Amino acid sequence: MSTIVEIRVPAADFELGRALEGVEADGFELGQIVPTDEKRMPFLWVHDAADHGAVTDALRADEETGDADFVGEVDAHALFRIGWEEGVNGLVEAIVAHDATILGAVGTPEHWDFQLRFAGEADVPGFRAACEDAGVDLDLRRIYSAADPELDDDATGLTPVQRETLLTALEVGYFAVPRETTLVELAAELGISDQAVSERLRRAQAKLLTTTLVSGTDDPAEPGHDVRSGDAARPNGG
Repeated sequence: MSTIVEIRVPAADFELGRALEGVEADGFELGQIVPTDEKRMPFLWVHDAADHGAVTDALRADEETGDADFVGEVDAHALFRIGWEEGVNGLVEAIVAHDATILGAVGTPEHWDFQLRFAGEADVPGFRAACEDAGVDLDLRRIYSAADPELDDDATGLTPVQRETLLTALEVGYFAVPRETTLVELAAELGISDQAVSERLRRAQAKLLTTTLVSGTDDPAEPGHDVRSGDAARPNGG
């Protein structure tokens, strides 16, 4: 039975967090990591970046994340592809070495929150020890079994709460053009604050877009594939 672990690490203890220090953006989200023969290729979403060129420059300026490219943009979500050499990052290498899957990784200039899936709870102590050996100050915030359907992700990568939020927003016309409801009205429908709704939508859309663009049949990195014009990548088709 698989185990879900939620952790928080200081941005300074995560190589990507250090590379993005000083970048003006509302937040960051690490997408799927694709292993190649010599490198690990993560996809990074940057939310509301003030300057896409500044993000690319910051990543390329770091000797361990120097292979970085801007892929495209959907609304305020900019997608970047990064090339890391194997062994470059203690946290990521600890995740890979213990066969964990990154279900979610959301960052700010101060810290990064990871949601990880392990094959079993017995793998977690070794992972924590590897992080300690790598100098990663890991804060274990939650651990639970993935057997609970209310906590498990579906095939899209969305949590039940994220899925409910997107479906409700769709049903009440939040994604319609022009919009048929406001963020405040959507928040009232869900019984939470408008700030909480905004954060849920942002993370859910980023997760869904990552799943679609990285795992779908259309490769966002292929020449001629313009992410900005890809209606299929948008939950509302527009």
